[in-house]
Amino acid sequence: MRVGIFGGTFDPVHYGHLKIASLGLRALSLSEVLFVPARNPWMKKNQKISPLGNRKKMLSLALQGFSVFRLYDEPVTSTGESYSIDLVDHIRKQKQFGKAELFLFIGEDHLKTLLCWKDAQKLFSRITLVCFSRQTKDTKPPGLSSINGPNIDVPNANVIEVSVRPIYISGSSIRKAVQQSEPVSFFLTPAVEEYIHIQKLYKN
Repeated sequence: MRVGIFGGTFDPVHYGHLKIASLGLRALSLSEVLFVPARNPWMKKNQKISPLGNRKKMLSLALQGFSVFRLYDEPVTSTGESYSIDLVDHIRKQKQFGKAELFLFIGEDHLKTLLCWKDAQKLFSRITLVCFSRQTKDTKPPGLSSINGPNIDVPNANVIEVSVRPIYISGSSIRKAVQQSEPVSFFLTPAVEEYIHIQKLYKN
């Protein structure tokens, strides 16, 4: 069993996230992808983030109809702080994932800070990192690009690089558009867009 782990704030979850998950699923022949909403992400302590309940609900709405995508919302730590090593250990303890091969999705911007992550070397020994890098005219078509390729330099880590066409969607741009009453239908599933409207998210 090969399982992808896709963590993030998902504030809100958008088509870009679904595209990344789909590409990772196909490129790595995964059984499923777990979407994990961060509770208190240590890298975003100074940013205002929507309540966890709202973000979980948006994820559940966005993932409807995708049998291979699943919301994983188990409380990982008593403090609520979000660290990848704690998440991986928590998933590994679940009976259905005890013998699974785990793949942790990251963006190429994370490569610069990986060694600063909590218990980084322990993390590297327990999972395979999947780095989604932006495709350029000089790189291969979207899909599996390389394993520990020339753009990867993370000591003691097994890193698979997957190239992806640039995704011009971000949570911050969507939040700004909603605040200014601009259309966001191209970026969100209808159910998520409706939920944001009903809950009046991102209006303040």
